[in-house]
Amino acid sequence: NPIIHIPAGAARWFLTRTCHLEVTNKTTKEPTEFHVYGVGYHAHLLGREMYAELKRAGEDEFQDFASAASWHFDDQGMQNIAAWSISLRTGDTLQTS
Repeated sequence: NPIIHIPAGAARWFLTRTCHLEVTNKTTKEPTEFHVYGVGYHAHLLGREMYAELKRAGEDEFQDFASAASWHFDDQGMQNIAAWSISLRTGDTLQTS
């Protein structure tokens, strides 16, 4: 990928992406909630840590959202978090590294 430049010799390096959410009903176009049932990571053979954070609309701090401080390529798959009862709404922000 010509966009990703990992510095030579770096012991740790993160690619962080941020998504500002707009959650609407597909039919009515009205604001709604999205109920999250799982989180999954994918990083080929270079990934060693995976982090996901959620910042609620109007809040200043991110909160952990199913991060994996120790991750291995063979761990790919969905982590079921349905029991956490998390819903995403317009104005929320997801950030992954």
